[in-house]
Amino acid sequence: MEKLKNIIIINDECGISGGGPKVSMMEANSLVEKYNVIYFCGFITSMQEIDKRVNVINVYKKPFLKQNKIIGALRGLYSFKAKRRLSKILKKFSKEDTVIHVHGFTTGLSSSIFKSIYKSAISVFFTCHSYHMICPNGGFFNYNTQKICNFEPMKSKCKKCNCDSRSFLFKKYRILRQKFQLHNIKLGKNEIHYIFISELSKKHLIDGLSPITEYRFVHNPIDRRPVKINNISSNKKYIYVGRIQREKGVENLCFFAKKKDICLDIIGDGNLKEELKRKYASNKIRFLGWQNYDYINKELLEARGLIFPSIWYECEPLTILEAKSVGLPVMVSNKCAGIENVTEKSGKIFDPFDYSTFSEAIDYFNDDKNIESLSINAYLEFEEYLKKNNHIKNLVKFYEDVLDDRK
Repeated sequence: MEKLKNIIIINDECGISGGGPKVSMMEANSLVEKYNVIYFCGFITSMQEIDKRVNVINVYKKPFLKQNKIIGALRGLYSFKAKRRLSKILKKFSKEDTVIHVHGFTTGLSSSIFKSIYKSAISVFFTCHSYHMICPNGGFFNYNTQKICNFEPMKSKCKKCNCDSRSFLFKKYRILRQKFQLHNIKLGKNEIHYIFISELSKKHLIDGLSPITEYRFVHNPIDRRPVKINNISSNKKYIYVGRIQREKGVENLCFFAKKKDICLDIIGDGNLKEELKRKYASNKIRFLGWQNYDYINKELLEARGLIFPSIWYECEPLTILEAKSVGLPVMVSNKCAGIENVTEKSGKIFDPFDYSTFSEAIDYFNDDKNIESLSINAYLEFEEYLKKNNHIKNLVKFYEDVLDDRK
């Protein structure tokens, strides 16, 4: 007799603004076919992407940063409302047939939710989409120097470093928030079952999370695209899909693309968009804004290659796998976990700070024979990825194994 009946998914946002929210909603949509699923979130930006059978419960109307500055800042440290609301929900469920799966909590819920979770004694799982569990700014990245940060989190050098994307004052706030978080979550002292999505993220998180009760790799779910590229050598443009922010490396990409004189479509939005648009927009470099699934799918099919220039330790970029699902070869930065899903047969790895490596990769992609071979292999590698990584099956297996161990 199956024990698992209820799954409570927790995330800051209901709406797709990035990889983490997208994964959490894809899980909810798949799991609701068999289980009772509650999606507990800080705020809602869109209900279009989530199945109507999923019970969505939100705490606020906006993220903390868009609320009153003082009230939002206090709630970011410790949200009593989120804690109370979650406690009320969890009282209705049993630890015998229920699991809690947390994806994010910093922008709309706060670490106060872990007080409610631990009190319920329901098994809790946490997917590491970023490094917020141990790093104050969540990225092991200095936004001012645009370099990866090697300081030990929350130690003296970390606290003194002006690495924040907003200001040093906001960094001080993040330090304070991290202290609340460490107190509420009590890393290593409570049984959180961690889910890693790449070797790179595990490498940089494992020591800070230790001692870990249990962890597993459950790679991100991927929507299969309905059509594969045919005759890719006739495609001339390259594309970037994602947020337009410093850590994503889009600024360097625009500079390189202009210097190399290639056609580049940039799909996405972010705080650098207008600045880069003023500087680089032309008939060859187009800024298309954020687009829906169908539009992006059309762009993937019309492209010669996807360029992923991230300059931080990005955990497992969904865009790379989505590109490979239609047979689109990928040029990926050597700084992120995307290199784990690209081989010499399906793409090229380049240094996002070194134009010569970018230029060499473009030259290779521009050869028609090379690009046709890369496309075939990208598609075949994606097929193999799907065989090895049934996301929902592996996820439910982890849930059930933990519940079985509680007997």
